[in-house]
Amino acid sequence: LSDSLTFSKWTDFFTSDFLYGESEGKPAMQMGKVNFEPIREAFKSIKINYDEIIIDNVDASCDLAYVTYHFHGSVTTIETNESQDVSRSALVILRRNKKAEWKVAYQSFD
Repeated sequence: LSDSLTFSKWTDFFTSDFLYGESEGKPAMQMGKVNFEPIREAFKSIKINYDEIIIDNVDASCDLAYVTYHFHGSVTTIETNESQDVSRSALVILRRNKKAEWKVAYQSFD
């Protein structure tokens, strides 16, 4: 995903003002303003494999949709090939734009 072409296509799924929810009471990061660089850098050193993604809830109203899900998978450090299992829950808020395309406006994990 750190490849520039693949990464650029991936970022098209997000709004230009996309917020990434931080943990431990920190304010959300405005990823659109930093051009997703923290995520791009992370994917240069790790790869993520999802064993399963389970949608828990979907709700939509007008131009907003809310999705909660959880997943199980593994994160592998590219340099050492060391792998660690992960299980997390997430919230995604999507916003429909003027072209009627749904884009991710906010995402957080716990």
